[in-house]
Amino acid sequence: MASPYSTGGGGTHFEARVAASCLTAVLCETAVRGLPGDFAKEVQTQRAAFGDPLDDIIVKGVHQDGRETQLDLQTKSKLTFTENDEEWIATLKQAWDTFSKTSFKPDVQRFGVGIATYNARVDQHYQSVLTWASHSTSGLHFRERIEKGDYSHRDKQTFVTTVRNVIKQHAAREIEDDELWHFLASFVIIHFDFELDDQSRDTSASIERIREMLSPDALSSARSIWDHLIAKAGEMIPVGGGATRS
Repeated sequence: MASPYSTGGGGTHFEARVAASCLTAVLCETAVRGLPGDFAKEVQTQRAAFGDPLDDIIVKGVHQDGRETQLDLQTKSKLTFTENDEEWIATLKQAWDTFSKTSFKPDVQRFGVGIATYNARVDQHYQSVLTWASHSTSGLHFRERIEKGDYSHRDKQTFVTTVRNVIKQHAAREIEDDELWHFLASFVIIHFDFELDDQSRDTSASIERIREMLSPDALSSARSIWDHLIAKAGEMIPVGGGATRS
């Protein structure tokens, strides 16, 4: 079994900041984008050796009714979301393996990818596909919406076809409409803009969350706490570590 460091990128700039933003949410008991429920309570990293295919970052949270929620996230600098994109193909296969686990609970679990580079098609079309899936009443209803020419854009149709083809080949069988519908309803694509440094909305949001937890005379330390959490994430990732609020 390869070490988490060699398989996980060794705590890269982007992955460490995504993990740090999740640690901030755990520390402040607030939400994480893509995570169902009320707030995050634990972050784990590099879990492939323990049976978690999407292993970069796993966030566990709490639902308002007390159930545990979970988000399994793979981090990528850039994806084209096409059948020629090897990293996208690998992510889809890992996502299907996550979805196919007997322990997967679609009402309280999500999985997907966190991307560093903005992709206009994601916002204009792919996010709509995921939203349509979550708001469809059946696999047939979802398919009708996607395939209707004057209602659905070609980029939406191509995205769904790519997903179906990849998981069909990976599963070595036909994928039923209901399976594809449930899979896409549980999938998330999250853009984190940490590469923009001081212009990053995600950096600002994390620092502001920390400031809200501090007393008035300690507000100036929010940035240094954020830097500490980045360093903490950088230490966790190479060794497959994790952290709770305590």
